[in-house]
Amino acid sequence: IMQELTDMKNDAQQRSWSIYDDSDVIGEYLGGRKQLVAEADPHVVVSVLRSWNSPGQQGAYEFAETLVVYYQMESRVHLRELVLELFSELGALDPELYVTLQNT
Repeated sequence: IMQELTDMKNDAQQRSWSIYDDSDVIGEYLGGRKQLVAEADPHVVVSVLRSWNSPGQQGAYEFAETLVVYYQMESRVHLRELVLELFSELGALDPELYVTLQNT
């Protein structure tokens, strides 16, 4: 699911114009991640957050960096709010996330 959100962020067409209103789909992905983070074992969430990489990529916190870029690109307020809520949940579990993002 993290890969699907990364793919949405990287979709060049989505950056310049929308073929259809995808806010419901993206909202479900973001809301699902927030619920998953809240219900999952915190150690597992932190481990995945630190180690997940899309194919061909390296580095810790790639998903968090993807969320930052997505937040910057997204113009719909309700989706930006979901991204911030997800960051809040992730940062509460792993404060190192904020330090890493400050240094990128």
